[in-house]
Amino acid sequence: GGTIFEFNTETQVLTALEGFQFVSGISPNAGLLLHSDQMLYGTTTEGANGSGSLFRYNLSTGLETLHIFDSNDGVDVKGALVEDVNGVVFGFAEAGGTFSIGTAFLYSDDSGFNKIFDFSFDGGQFPSGSPALFYPECFENGDCPSSDVCSVGICNFGLCEEVPLNPDFTTIEIGFCQTGLDIFDLTLGLNIGASPGGILTIADQEFELLEGITEYEFVVEGLLSNGAPIDLNYSFEATGCSGTTGNLGDAPPPCPPVETTFRVDAGIIDVAPEGMFLGGDFQEWNPSENPMTEVEPDIWEITLVIGAGAYEYNFFNGPSLFDGEYVIGGCADNGKRQLSVGGVSQVVEFCWESCVNDCIFLSTASAKGSEFSISPNLLDQDSEMRISISDFQPGTHYVITDINGRFVRESMLNSESSLISLQGLASGMYAIHIAGGDFRSLAEKFIIK
Repeated sequence: GGTIFEFNTETQVLTALEGFQFVSGISPNAGLLLHSDQMLYGTTTEGANGSGSLFRYNLSTGLETLHIFDSNDGVDVKGALVEDVNGVVFGFAEAGGTFSIGTAFLYSDDSGFNKIFDFSFDGGQFPSGSPALFYPECFENGDCPSSDVCSVGICNFGLCEEVPLNPDFTTIEIGFCQTGLDIFDLTLGLNIGASPGGILTIADQEFELLEGITEYEFVVEGLLSNGAPIDLNYSFEATGCSGTTGNLGDAPPPCPPVETTFRVDAGIIDVAPEGMFLGGDFQEWNPSENPMTEVEPDIWEITLVIGAGAYEYNFFNGPSLFDGEYVIGGCADNGKRQLSVGGVSQVVEFCWESCVNDCIFLSTASAKGSEFSISPNLLDQDSEMRISISDFQPGTHYVITDINGRFVRESMLNSESSLISLQGLASGMYAIHIAGGDFRSLAEKFIIK
Protein backbone atom coordinates (compact mmCIF):
# COMPACT_ATOMS: atom_id res chain seq x y z
CA GLY A 1 0.00 0.00 0.00
CA GLY A 2 3.00 2.31 0.57
CA THR A 3 4.46 4.23 3.50
CA ILE A 4 5.59 7.61 4.66
CA PHE A 5 9.11 7.30 6.01
CA GLU A 6 11.83 9.41 7.54
CA PHE A 7 15.55 9.06 6.79
CA ASN A 8 18.22 10.50 9.10
CA THR A 9 21.22 11.42 7.02
CA GLU A 10 23.52 11.51 10.03
CA THR A 11 22.60 8.13 11.50
CA GLN A 12 21.62 6.60 8.13
CA VAL A 13 18.50 5.24 9.84
CA LEU A 14 15.22 4.82 7.88
CA THR A 15 12.06 5.00 9.96
CA ALA A 16 8.52 4.17 8.69
CA LEU A 17 6.16 6.83 9.99
CA GLU A 18 2.80 5.83 8.45
CA GLY A 19 1.46 2.98 6.36
CA PHE A 20 -1.31 3.49 3.80
CA GLN A 21 -4.54 1.47 3.96
CA PHE A 22 -6.83 0.62 1.05
CA VAL A 23 -9.84 2.33 2.65
CA SER A 24 -8.11 5.75 2.63
CA GLY A 25 -5.92 5.32 -0.44
CA ILE A 26 -2.81 3.43 -1.40
CA SER A 27 0.09 3.59 -3.87
CA PRO A 28 1.39 7.16 -3.46
CA ASN A 29 3.33 8.19 -6.56
CA ALA A 30 4.45 11.83 -6.29
CA GLY A 31 6.70 13.51 -3.78
CA LEU A 32 5.36 15.21 -0.66
CA LEU A 33 4.73 18.96 -0.29
CA LEU A 34 6.04 20.55 2.91
CA HIS A 35 3.32 23.11 3.53
CA SER A 36 3.73 26.42 5.34
CA ASP A 37 1.55 24.93 8.11
CA GLN A 38 4.46 22.48 8.72
CA MET A 39 2.46 19.48 7.53
CA LEU A 40 3.18 17.16 4.61
CA TYR A 41 0.63 17.03 1.76
CA GLY A 42 0.41 14.32 -0.88
CA THR A 43 -1.81 12.03 -2.98
CA THR A 44 -2.36 8.35 -3.61
CA THR A 45 -3.33 6.81 -6.95
CA GLU A 46 -5.37 3.81 -5.85
CA GLY A 47 -7.62 2.58 -3.08
CA ALA A 48 -10.59 4.34 -1.49
CA ASN A 49 -13.04 4.62 -4.45
CA GLY A 50 -10.42 3.16 -6.72
CA SER A 51 -9.16 6.59 -7.72
CA GLY A 52 -6.88 7.52 -4.84
CA SER A 53 -6.98 10.31 -2.24
CA LEU A 54 -5.58 13.65 -1.11
CA PHE A 55 -4.00 13.56 2.38
CA ARG A 56 -1.80 15.38 4.84
CA TYR A 57 0.44 14.16 7.65
CA ASN A 58 2.25 15.40 10.72
CA LEU A 59 3.92 13.61 13.61
CA SER A 60 1.36 14.81 16.15
CA THR A 61 -1.89 13.90 14.46
CA GLY A 62 -0.77 11.26 11.98
CA LEU A 63 -2.39 10.75 8.56
CA GLU A 64 -5.54 12.75 7.63
CA THR A 65 -7.53 12.02 4.47
CA LEU A 66 -8.70 15.34 3.00
CA HIS A 67 -10.52 14.08 -0.11
CA ILE A 68 -11.23 10.83 -1.93
CA PHE A 69 -11.05 11.22 -5.71
CA ASP A 70 -13.71 9.91 -8.09
CA SER A 71 -14.20 9.88 -11.84
CA ASN A 72 -15.87 13.32 -11.77
CA ASP A 73 -13.24 15.35 -9.95
CA GLY A 74 -10.10 13.50 -11.09
CA VAL A 75 -8.35 10.16 -11.44
CA ASP A 76 -4.68 9.16 -11.37
CA VAL A 77 -2.98 12.02 -9.54
CA LYS A 78 0.74 11.43 -10.14
CA GLY A 79 2.26 14.91 -10.06
CA ALA A 80 3.45 16.71 -6.92
CA LEU A 81 1.29 19.33 -5.27
CA VAL A 82 2.21 23.05 -5.01
CA GLU A 83 1.26 25.82 -2.55
CA ASP A 84 0.51 29.46 -3.33
CA VAL A 85 1.21 32.51 -1.14
CA ASN A 86 -2.16 32.10 0.58
CA GLY A 87 -1.55 28.48 1.58
CA VAL A 88 -3.87 27.04 -1.07
CA VAL A 89 -2.73 23.68 -2.47
CA PHE A 90 -3.04 22.98 -6.25
CA GLY A 91 -2.65 19.81 -8.30
CA PHE A 92 -3.46 17.93 -11.54
CA ALA A 93 -5.33 14.69 -12.15
CA GLU A 94 -4.24 13.00 -15.39
CA ALA A 95 -7.67 11.50 -16.07
CA GLY A 96 -11.29 11.79 -14.99
CA GLY A 97 -13.41 14.90 -15.07
CA THR A 98 -16.22 15.91 -17.42
CA PHE A 99 -14.33 14.74 -20.53
CA SER A 100 -12.33 11.95 -18.78
CA ILE A 101 -9.01 13.58 -19.83
CA GLY A 102 -7.94 15.32 -16.64
CA THR A 103 -8.71 18.06 -14.15
CA ALA A 104 -7.09 20.76 -12.05
CA PHE A 105 -8.04 21.06 -8.39
CA LEU A 106 -7.28 22.99 -5.22
CA TYR A 107 -7.59 22.48 -1.51
CA SER A 108 -7.68 24.95 1.39
CA ASP A 109 -8.86 24.73 4.97
CA ASP A 110 -11.40 27.47 4.28
CA SER A 111 -13.11 26.01 1.21
CA GLY A 112 -12.04 22.36 1.24
CA PHE A 113 -11.57 20.50 -2.05
CA ASN A 114 -12.70 22.08 -5.34
CA LYS A 115 -12.29 21.01 -8.93
CA ILE A 116 -11.40 24.22 -10.75
CA PHE A 117 -10.92 23.10 -14.37
CA ASP A 118 -11.88 20.31 -16.75
CA PHE A 119 -9.37 19.70 -19.54
CA SER A 120 -10.92 19.26 -22.99
CA PHE A 121 -9.84 17.99 -26.39
CA ASP A 122 -9.42 21.53 -27.76
CA GLY A 123 -7.87 22.96 -24.59
CA GLY A 124 -5.26 20.36 -23.60
CA GLN A 125 -5.58 16.87 -22.13
CA PHE A 126 -3.97 14.41 -19.71
CA PRO A 127 -2.01 16.95 -17.61
CA SER A 128 1.04 15.56 -15.83
CA GLY A 129 3.56 16.96 -13.42
CA SER A 130 3.00 19.88 -11.06
CA PRO A 131 1.14 23.15 -11.69
CA ALA A 132 3.40 26.16 -12.29
CA LEU A 133 2.22 29.03 -10.09
CA PHE A 134 2.64 32.46 -11.71
CA TYR A 135 2.17 35.67 -9.75
CA PRO A 136 1.58 38.49 -12.27
CA GLU A 137 2.76 41.95 -11.39
CA CYS A 138 0.06 43.49 -13.58
CA PHE A 139 -3.30 42.76 -15.14
CA GLU A 140 -3.68 45.86 -17.33
CA ASN A 141 -1.54 48.72 -18.61
CA GLY A 142 -2.70 50.98 -15.81
CA ASP A 143 -0.86 48.72 -13.33
CA CYS A 144 2.48 49.62 -14.94
CA PRO A 145 3.74 53.15 -14.19
CA SER A 146 6.56 54.53 -16.32
CA SER A 147 9.56 56.38 -14.95
CA ASP A 148 10.00 58.28 -18.24
CA VAL A 149 7.28 60.66 -19.53
CA CYS A 150 8.20 59.68 -23.08
CA SER A 151 7.64 55.99 -22.41
CA VAL A 152 4.54 53.95 -21.64
CA GLY A 153 4.19 51.14 -19.12
CA ILE A 154 2.71 48.09 -20.86
CA CYS A 155 1.34 44.96 -19.15
CA ASN A 156 2.71 42.10 -21.26
CA PHE A 157 1.32 38.74 -20.09
CA GLY A 158 1.47 39.78 -16.44
CA LEU A 159 4.85 41.48 -16.60
CA CYS A 160 5.38 45.23 -16.83
CA GLU A 161 7.67 46.60 -19.51
CA GLU A 162 8.53 50.17 -20.44
CA VAL A 163 8.08 50.97 -24.14
CA PRO A 164 9.41 54.30 -25.55
CA LEU A 165 6.86 56.38 -27.46
CA ASN A 166 9.39 57.31 -30.14
CA PRO A 167 6.84 59.37 -32.15
CA ASP A 168 7.71 59.37 -35.86
CA PHE A 169 5.86 62.06 -37.84
CA THR A 170 5.78 61.85 -41.63
CA THR A 171 4.26 64.19 -44.22
CA ILE A 172 1.48 62.70 -46.35
CA GLU A 173 0.31 65.89 -48.08
CA ILE A 174 1.01 69.62 -47.85
CA GLY A 175 -2.11 71.48 -48.98
CA PHE A 176 -2.29 74.61 -51.11
CA CYS A 177 -2.40 78.11 -49.67
CA GLN A 178 -6.03 79.16 -49.27
CA THR A 179 -6.24 82.36 -51.26
CA GLY A 180 -7.04 85.39 -49.17
CA LEU A 181 -6.49 83.56 -45.88
CA ASP A 182 -2.77 82.68 -46.14
CA ILE A 183 -3.33 79.30 -44.47
CA PHE A 184 -2.99 75.66 -45.56
CA ASP A 185 -3.84 72.19 -44.27
CA LEU A 186 -1.23 69.51 -43.56
CA THR A 187 -1.93 65.75 -43.60
CA LEU A 188 0.41 63.92 -41.22
CA GLY A 189 1.18 60.27 -40.51
CA LEU A 190 2.22 59.18 -37.01
CA ASN A 191 3.85 55.94 -35.90
CA ILE A 192 4.52 55.42 -32.18
CA GLY A 193 6.12 52.58 -30.24
CA ALA A 194 3.11 52.34 -27.93
CA SER A 195 -0.04 54.39 -27.54
CA PRO A 196 -0.71 56.04 -24.16
CA GLY A 197 -4.29 56.88 -25.20
CA GLY A 198 -5.76 60.27 -24.36
CA ILE A 199 -5.16 63.42 -26.40
CA LEU A 200 -2.25 64.28 -28.66
CA THR A 201 -1.89 68.02 -29.27
CA ILE A 202 -0.17 69.12 -32.49
CA ALA A 203 0.12 72.84 -33.24
CA ASP A 204 -2.58 73.57 -30.61
CA GLN A 205 -5.02 71.13 -32.28
CA GLU A 206 -6.24 68.05 -30.39
CA PHE A 207 -6.43 64.50 -31.72
CA GLU A 208 -7.63 61.39 -29.90
CA LEU A 209 -5.34 58.39 -29.42
CA LEU A 210 -6.61 54.88 -28.72
CA GLU A 211 -4.81 52.34 -26.55
CA GLY A 212 -3.24 49.60 -28.64
CA ILE A 213 -3.31 51.64 -31.88
CA THR A 214 0.15 52.79 -32.98
CA GLU A 215 -0.45 54.17 -36.50
CA TYR A 216 -2.50 57.31 -37.20
CA GLU A 217 -3.29 59.88 -39.88
CA PHE A 218 -4.19 63.45 -38.91
CA VAL A 219 -5.14 66.63 -40.79
CA VAL A 220 -3.72 69.72 -39.09
CA GLU A 221 -5.77 72.67 -40.33
CA GLY A 222 -5.13 76.37 -40.74
CA LEU A 223 -1.32 76.46 -40.62
CA LEU A 224 0.33 79.70 -41.72
CA SER A 225 1.41 79.85 -45.37
CA ASN A 226 4.76 81.61 -45.03
CA GLY A 227 7.15 79.50 -47.13
CA ALA A 228 9.12 78.48 -44.00
CA PRO A 229 10.11 74.94 -42.91
CA ILE A 230 7.29 73.15 -41.10
CA ASP A 231 8.30 72.06 -37.58
CA LEU A 232 5.34 71.68 -35.21
CA ASN A 233 5.12 71.35 -31.43
CA TYR A 234 3.41 68.27 -30.00
CA SER A 235 2.52 66.93 -26.55
CA PHE A 236 0.95 63.74 -25.20
CA GLU A 237 -1.64 64.62 -22.57
CA ALA A 238 -1.54 61.20 -20.88
CA THR A 239 2.20 61.23 -20.12
CA GLY A 240 3.33 64.85 -20.48
CA CYS A 241 5.85 63.94 -23.19
CA SER A 242 6.40 66.85 -25.58
CA GLY A 243 8.71 67.87 -28.41
CA THR A 244 8.74 68.95 -32.05
CA THR A 245 7.92 66.94 -35.15
CA GLY A 246 11.15 67.80 -36.96
CA ASN A 247 11.19 69.26 -40.47
CA LEU A 248 8.09 68.11 -42.37
CA GLY A 249 8.79 70.13 -45.52
CA ASP A 250 8.18 73.75 -46.48
CA ALA A 251 4.91 75.63 -46.07
CA PRO A 252 3.39 77.10 -49.25
CA PRO A 253 4.33 80.74 -49.93
CA PRO A 254 1.83 83.43 -48.91
CA CYS A 255 -1.09 84.10 -51.23
CA PRO A 256 -2.42 87.67 -51.21
CA PRO A 257 -5.98 88.42 -50.06
CA VAL A 258 -8.67 88.13 -52.70
CA GLU A 259 -11.68 90.41 -52.33
CA THR A 260 -15.10 89.58 -53.71
CA THR A 261 -17.50 92.52 -54.04
CA PHE A 262 -21.17 91.57 -54.10
CA ARG A 263 -23.59 94.11 -55.63
CA VAL A 264 -27.34 93.85 -56.14
CA ASP A 265 -29.83 96.16 -57.83
CA ALA A 266 -32.94 96.11 -55.65
CA GLY A 267 -34.87 98.70 -57.65
CA ILE A 268 -37.79 96.38 -58.40
CA ILE A 269 -38.62 95.58 -54.75
CA ASP A 270 -39.52 97.51 -51.63
CA VAL A 271 -36.37 97.18 -49.54
CA ALA A 272 -36.97 96.18 -45.91
CA PRO A 273 -36.35 98.85 -43.22
CA GLU A 274 -33.30 96.89 -42.08
CA GLY A 275 -31.80 97.03 -45.59
CA MET A 276 -30.27 94.35 -47.79
CA PHE A 277 -28.07 91.49 -46.56
CA LEU A 278 -25.82 88.77 -47.97
CA GLY A 279 -25.74 85.13 -46.86
CA GLY A 280 -23.99 82.02 -48.13
CA ASP A 281 -22.40 78.70 -47.21
CA PHE A 282 -19.09 80.53 -46.63
CA GLN A 283 -20.66 82.05 -43.48
CA GLU A 284 -23.14 79.27 -42.58
CA TRP A 285 -26.11 81.01 -44.19
CA ASN A 286 -26.44 83.69 -41.55
CA PRO A 287 -27.38 86.84 -43.53
CA SER A 288 -27.61 89.04 -40.43
CA GLU A 289 -23.79 88.86 -40.21
CA ASN A 290 -23.34 90.64 -43.54
CA PRO A 291 -25.42 93.83 -43.87
CA MET A 292 -24.96 95.54 -47.21
CA THR A 293 -24.48 99.27 -47.87
CA GLU A 294 -26.59 101.31 -50.32
CA VAL A 295 -23.80 102.87 -52.38
CA GLU A 296 -26.17 104.39 -54.99
CA PRO A 297 -29.95 104.60 -55.13
CA ASP A 298 -31.22 100.99 -55.11
CA ILE A 299 -27.67 99.61 -55.46
CA TRP A 300 -26.46 97.66 -52.41
CA GLU A 301 -22.91 96.43 -51.95
CA ILE A 302 -20.59 94.52 -49.61
CA THR A 303 -16.95 93.40 -50.02
CA LEU A 304 -15.67 90.25 -48.32
CA VAL A 305 -12.42 88.27 -48.25
CA ILE A 306 -13.28 84.64 -49.04
CA GLY A 307 -10.84 81.80 -49.56
CA ALA A 308 -10.51 80.11 -52.93
CA GLY A 309 -13.24 77.60 -53.69
CA ALA A 310 -16.80 77.08 -54.92
CA TYR A 311 -19.68 78.51 -52.89
CA GLU A 312 -23.42 79.22 -52.88
CA TYR A 313 -25.02 82.49 -51.80
CA ASN A 314 -28.10 84.74 -52.07
CA PHE A 315 -29.13 88.32 -51.43
CA PHE A 316 -31.67 88.89 -48.64
CA ASN A 317 -34.26 91.63 -48.31
CA GLY A 318 -33.89 91.80 -44.54
CA PRO A 319 -31.70 89.97 -41.98
CA SER A 320 -33.71 86.74 -41.76
CA LEU A 321 -33.05 83.53 -43.67
CA PHE A 322 -36.71 83.71 -44.73
CA ASP A 323 -36.05 86.99 -46.58
CA GLY A 324 -33.92 85.44 -49.31
CA GLU A 325 -34.40 85.54 -53.07
CA TYR A 326 -35.00 82.50 -55.25
CA VAL A 327 -33.00 82.70 -58.44
CA ILE A 328 -33.85 80.91 -61.68
CA GLY A 329 -31.23 80.84 -64.43
CA GLY A 330 -27.73 79.75 -65.35
CA CYS A 331 -26.13 81.53 -62.39
CA ALA A 332 -28.07 79.47 -59.83
CA ASP A 333 -28.76 75.91 -58.72
CA ASN A 334 -31.97 75.16 -56.81
CA GLY A 335 -32.50 78.88 -56.30
CA LYS A 336 -29.02 79.52 -54.87
CA ARG A 337 -26.47 81.65 -56.70
CA GLN A 338 -23.17 79.91 -57.54
CA LEU A 339 -19.80 81.56 -56.84
CA SER A 340 -16.24 80.60 -57.78
CA VAL A 341 -13.35 82.36 -56.01
CA GLY A 342 -9.81 82.09 -57.39
CA GLY A 343 -6.67 84.15 -57.08
CA VAL A 344 -8.03 87.44 -58.51
CA SER A 345 -10.36 89.94 -56.87
CA GLN A 346 -13.76 90.19 -58.55
CA VAL A 347 -17.10 91.99 -58.57
CA VAL A 348 -20.34 89.98 -58.91
CA GLU A 349 -23.30 92.16 -59.80
CA PHE A 350 -26.90 91.07 -60.36
CA CYS A 351 -30.44 92.24 -60.25
CA TRP A 352 -32.64 90.90 -57.45
CA GLU A 353 -33.72 87.32 -58.22
CA SER A 354 -32.08 87.50 -61.65
CA CYS A 355 -28.96 86.21 -63.41
CA VAL A 356 -28.52 89.50 -65.32
CA ASN A 357 -26.97 92.76 -64.19
CA ASP A 358 -28.86 95.06 -66.58
CA CYS A 359 -32.05 95.65 -64.66
CA ILE A 360 -33.73 98.13 -67.08
CA PHE A 361 -35.91 95.45 -68.67
CA LEU A 362 -37.46 94.63 -65.29
CA SER A 363 -39.52 97.81 -65.44
CA THR A 364 -41.05 97.03 -68.87
CA ALA A 365 -44.68 96.10 -69.40
CA SER A 366 -43.85 92.44 -69.93
CA ALA A 367 -42.05 92.29 -66.60
CA LYS A 368 -44.84 94.08 -64.80
CA GLY A 369 -47.16 91.54 -66.32
CA SER A 370 -45.52 88.98 -64.05
CA GLU A 371 -47.18 90.46 -60.96
CA PHE A 372 -49.52 88.02 -59.22
CA SER A 373 -51.21 87.37 -55.90
CA ILE A 374 -52.11 84.28 -53.89
CA SER A 375 -54.94 83.65 -51.43
CA PRO A 376 -54.96 82.60 -48.77
CA ASN A 377 -51.31 82.56 -47.75
CA LEU A 378 -52.01 80.64 -44.52
CA LEU A 379 -53.48 77.27 -45.42
CA ASP A 380 -54.41 73.90 -43.99
CA GLN A 381 -52.72 70.77 -45.21
CA ASP A 382 -54.10 69.21 -48.42
CA SER A 383 -56.05 72.38 -49.25
CA GLU A 384 -56.16 74.58 -52.38
CA MET A 385 -54.69 78.01 -53.12
CA ARG A 386 -55.85 80.53 -55.73
CA ILE A 387 -53.31 82.25 -57.97
CA SER A 388 -54.40 85.51 -59.65
CA ILE A 389 -52.21 86.89 -62.47
CA SER A 390 -52.66 90.50 -63.62
CA ASP A 391 -51.57 89.89 -67.22
CA PHE A 392 -51.82 86.17 -68.01
CA GLN A 393 -49.79 84.84 -70.93
CA PRO A 394 -49.96 81.39 -72.56
CA GLY A 395 -47.33 78.99 -71.25
CA THR A 396 -47.37 80.48 -67.76
CA HIS A 397 -46.44 78.00 -65.02
CA TYR A 398 -45.75 78.09 -61.30
CA VAL A 399 -42.80 76.73 -59.29
CA ILE A 400 -42.98 75.92 -55.54
CA THR A 401 -39.79 75.66 -53.44
CA ASP A 402 -39.24 75.11 -49.75
CA ILE A 403 -37.69 77.79 -47.54
CA ASN A 404 -34.20 76.41 -48.29
CA GLY A 405 -34.71 76.86 -52.03
CA ARG A 406 -35.20 73.16 -52.80
CA PHE A 407 -37.59 72.37 -55.64
CA VAL A 408 -40.95 70.95 -54.51
CA ARG A 409 -43.23 70.94 -57.56
CA GLU A 410 -44.29 72.84 -60.67
CA SER A 411 -47.23 72.84 -63.11
CA MET A 412 -48.88 74.85 -65.89
CA LEU A 413 -51.56 77.48 -65.26
CA ASN A 414 -54.59 77.79 -67.53
CA SER A 415 -56.06 81.21 -66.76
CA GLU A 416 -55.67 84.50 -64.93
CA SER A 417 -57.28 82.94 -61.86
CA SER A 418 -56.43 79.31 -61.10
CA LEU A 419 -56.88 76.97 -58.14
CA ILE A 420 -53.86 74.77 -57.44
CA SER A 421 -53.79 71.77 -55.11
CA LEU A 422 -51.35 71.62 -52.23
CA GLN A 423 -52.05 67.94 -51.66
CA GLY A 424 -49.11 66.16 -49.98
CA LEU A 425 -47.15 69.23 -48.87
CA ALA A 426 -45.92 69.05 -45.29
CA SER A 427 -46.35 71.83 -42.73
CA GLY A 428 -43.93 74.70 -43.18
CA MET A 429 -43.10 77.83 -45.17
CA TYR A 430 -42.86 77.77 -48.97
CA ALA A 431 -42.17 80.19 -51.84
CA ILE A 432 -44.04 80.30 -55.15
CA HIS A 433 -42.86 81.89 -58.43
CA ILE A 434 -44.67 82.51 -61.70
CA ALA A 435 -42.80 82.28 -65.00
CA GLY A 436 -43.59 81.98 -68.67
CA GLY A 437 -42.81 83.46 -72.05
CA ASP A 438 -40.65 86.54 -71.55
CA PHE A 439 -41.26 87.17 -67.84
CA ARG A 440 -40.41 85.83 -64.40
CA SER A 441 -42.08 86.95 -61.21
CA LEU A 442 -40.83 87.81 -57.79
CA ALA A 443 -41.58 85.27 -55.07
CA GLU A 444 -44.60 85.13 -52.79
CA LYS A 445 -44.44 83.16 -49.59
CA PHE A 446 -47.13 81.02 -47.97
CA ILE A 447 -47.42 78.81 -44.91
CA ILE A 448 -49.09 75.44 -44.51
CA LYS A 449 -50.27 74.87 -40.96
